[in-house]
Order: sequence, then structure tokens, then C-alpha cells
Amino acid sequence: MPHSLPIFDPTALDIIARDAGPEVVPRLVGVFLRECGRRLVAVRADVAEGATERLAREAHALKSAAASFGCLRLAATASALDAAYKRGDEGTVLAGAGDLIEALDDAITTLSALHPVD
Repeated sequence: MPHSLPIFDPTALDIIARDAGPEVVPRLVGVFLRECGRRLVAVRADVAEGATERLAREAHALKSAAASFGCLRLAATASALDAAYKRGDEGTVLAGAGDLIEALDDAITTLSALHPVD
């Protein structure tokens, strides 16, 4: 999994600020963080149940959103799991679930520090 990538690239939030306005960034980050928290709970449950299809759906949903908010490691990890599932490699999906959980935790921690959410 892509551990060598940075957790976060602030350029993505600069692009959101430029396109949508700087006042919108905290609200959008808040929505993304809440969604990440919900997905983290779901991923943990999927791992506990060995539910590779649901785990792959979570990864698929996370890959683009994470990239949009500059969470590079999360986007790459989610993309790798999504690709593994699409090639029928469920073993890699389950084996990489810990990396997805770690990437989600790191993204939540990093973005929350930059943009505290109520």
C-alpha cells in the first residue's frame, strides 16, 4: 500500500477555496470529516465480518472524495483496494484493510487539526 505518499496536500483546499470561496472550505471539510468518521466505523465492521464487497464499496466511495480534499495517502490506499476487488483479489482487499483504516485515521487527524469541526 502507498505508505510513502504524504498524508495531506494543502493545495486541494486552496483549489476548493478558489473555486467555491474560502468561507465554504470549513463547512465542506466538516462534511468530509463526518463522512470519513462514518466510513471508518463501517470499514472496521466490514473487516470484523470479512465483508470484502462492502469494504470495497467503502474504498470506492473514498478514493475520489479523499483526492478532492488532498488526502493523498487515503485516496491511493482506497484506489488500490478498489482495484484489487475489481480484479477479484479479495485477499488483498482484506489484507489492505488495516492500511485503509490507518489512512482514514491519519486523514481525519490531519484535517481536523487544520480545520476543527464543531
